[in-house]
Amino acid sequence: MIYLREALMTGKRLPYDAEVEYLDSSGGQYIDTGMFINLYSDKIICDATSLSNGSDQFSSTAGLFGNRVGNNYIATVYNFYYALYYSNGINNFARWDGYMPTEYHRLRLRYIASRFLRRIELNGTALKESTTTTNVNYAFTNSCLLFAVRDSANVMINTRGTRVWMFQFYRNDELVLDLIPVRVGSGASAVGYMYDRVSGELFGNAGTGAFVIGPDASAANGGGV
Repeated sequence: MIYLREALMTGKRLPYDAEVEYLDSSGGQYIDTGMFINLYSDKIICDATSLSNGSDQFSSTAGLFGNRVGNNYIATVYNFYYALYYSNGINNFARWDGYMPTEYHRLRLRYIASRFLRRIELNGTALKESTTTTNVNYAFTNSCLLFAVRDSANVMINTRGTRVWMFQFYRNDELVLDLIPVRVGSGASAVGYMYDRVSGELFGNAGTGAFVIGPDASAANGGGV
């Protein structure tokens, strides 16, 4: 749907100036989604890719979204493969058996993460997929980050270079967070945000520096007027 066009038709003012195709993080920029992951009920869908070159794109300090408790990574895309749960490097449950192939680097990939499914897609076709029926659960004290993950000391782990087109968070199959990239302002003064189409709120950079803002979204891609 073209949300800016709908706003113009209804007279409702949106809190941003334009939808954009994507936001880029160079490593210090990230979004605190405010969502506390529950393995039993949650699902995350995210269109994103790595922007780093060479070994950096698979660095041990790279991450796309998620959280962890102690040494246990929970609902985390880490090193650009997905692990629902593993402890101290032991594969308690199936995870990606390697890094994302270089030929998919910088392509728009879709990550689907839930209790039962881990899947990475390119144009709707699975590049990697794994399922599990884990009964593991944790009480989270830290919220899920986007463009980054938290370590056990609640410190953001640098993402090196990440591009995000969209991010959705479902709880019990209900869409509770639907983030799209937008800009506030124009030209050199423009600032990148993620706009939540559920709550109508803007989520700004919680890190350092500033997001690199993609071009304004075209109507064909669901944005613009």
